[in-house]
Order: sequence, then C-alpha cells, then structure tokens
Amino acid sequence: MHLKEQQYILALEKYQNFTKAAEALHITQPALTTFVNKLEQELGIKLFLRQHRQVKLTAAGELYVRIARQMMELKTQFDMELAHIARQHTAHLRVGIQTPRAPTLIPSLTIALKKANLGMTFSFQEGTAGHLEDLLEDHQVDIILYNNYTRRKDMEYIPLAQDYLLLVLPPNHPAISKAQWCGLPWPVLDLRELVWERFLLLPEDHSIRHRTDQLFHLSGISPTYIETHNRTETVVQLAAAGHGVTFSLESYLNYFHLSTVPRLCLPAQRTEPVIYSVAYRKGRFHPEELEDFVGLLREMVAESSHLLGRPLP
Repeated sequence: MHLKEQQYILALEKYQNFTKAAEALHITQPALTTFVNKLEQELGIKLFLRQHRQVKLTAAGELYVRIARQMMELKTQFDMELAHIARQHTAHLRVGIQTPRAPTLIPSLTIALKKANLGMTFSFQEGTAGHLEDLLEDHQVDIILYNNYTRRKDMEYIPLAQDYLLLVLPPNHPAISKAQWCGLPWPVLDLRELVWERFLLLPEDHSIRHRTDQLFHLSGISPTYIETHNRTETVVQLAAAGHGVTFSLESYLNYFHLSTVPRLCLPAQRTEPVIYSVAYRKGRFHPEELEDFVGLLREMVAESSHLLGRPLP
C-alpha cells in the first residue's frame, strides 16, 4: 500500500514551503511543485494558496489533509497487521531514541535484541524529544523511547525507568553550602540561590530545556545570563570546568567522560523523578512481539541503571 500523494501533501502542509517540504521528502522542489499542480488540476480545485515563499491550506486543502492523516494511520495499522499475519515477512519495528542516549543505548540494545531473537527486525533514528514526536506524527517511526515530561492525549506510554533532572555546578560553587539533604538521592538546592549565575542551556526543542523553563517559572526567576549549546555533554563539561551552571538527567552523566567531577543537586522547585517511557500513537496496532521488546528493555534497566535510569518502584 503506497500513499505517496498523501505523504507529499502532508509534508507541504507541515513545512508550508515547497523547498523545505521537498528536502524532507528527498525530492527536488520543481518535482514537488509539478506534482501538486497536477493533483490540483485533477481535483479541479486548489489545495494551497501560494503567498510569496509560504503556502497555506484552502478549505479544500484542510479537508484533504484531514482525510490524508486518517489514511496514513490506516496504512500504518495495515502494514503492521499484515506483517503480523504473514509470518514469512518478518515484522519490522522502527525505534526513535534521544540523541544523548544513542551512542550508548543503540549498540547495547542491538546486541541484546540479536541475542533475544524476538523474530523482528529493528531500525533506529535519533533526535531531540520534539523531533522524535514529529517523526512519530509523520509515520517515520513506530515507537519512541524518551523522557516524557508531559503526557499527550493522542499517545500511549509504557513506563520503563525513573530518572532525576539535576543541577550541575562547578566543584567548588559557593551555593553548595546551602543545599540540604531531604531524604532524596541528591541534596536539594533552591534555584533562587543561582539567580545571578550564567546558565548553560540547551535549545528550546530539547526536552530538558522544556523542563528547565518550567523550573524557572516555578522559582519566579528569569536568568540574566544565558548561553546556549546544542549538546548536553557540552553544557555539562562547561559547568564542571567552572564556566556556569546547567541541568542534566542523572543517567546522562554516566555517558560522559568528564575530566572534572561536578557537584550535583536536585532543584527544590521540582524534586520528583522523570519517567522514561516507550511511547506510541493511540489506536495503532502493534505486534505482540512489542511486549517482548518492552520486557527486554526492563531487563536492561534492572541489570544496568546507568543506561536508562533507576528501576521503577
């Protein structure tokens, strides 16, 4: 079952630009333009309004997109059920993984899957939490493994582990003396003690940045000095070297080769653990082997908490 026409229109609706949509589809911009023009001629109605470099949906385009999304959902369900029935065709599961975990988790998971012999093939894509959700929305992955700070109504979540979002400070930072032990795995420090610090933050499409922005809101502070970097390891290394303060998940710190050991605290504004989950779109069929895949992940958590986080209580 091929739905190239629907994929093209949905990409154009998403990016609202022929060039960007063509790049995402791995075709040329003239080819996409020709395709859309021909489709509109066949339908006898415009799907898009061209406005300089941007395109917007017409009423007919909105109808087309709504039905196209339903068709893509049906295609995903059809493909997976067909693979489940036709055992001579091995089921294939496309898995999205957050970039900081990918260099450690993908090799470990690949070895474990090969050993377990679940009767499926697997492929992996990596990206930020926001990018992974987009891939799921666009039917480019079947499930994602990530820290879900918020729960979307259109998704199902299977919890795997719990992690902690920590403040990362230079070893001799003066605020350490104000941190207090409260029966949690780490001492607790009020963010307001760091209001004049340089904060080393990730871009806004990262899940950790989403959480840190919530923490700033809860503490009632707006950092005066912000420096942005693209990788979690970069900001952690800089904080350990005394260049500022930052945030990291506890499990991420096991992935990094730190030349200087930083001091770690829980932000007082939110001390509860973050849940690491398998997530997928509601209503999508999944072969029963998914249960074995989730079971394998839970075994990995039990054997080595540094991969995904601490075992669930």
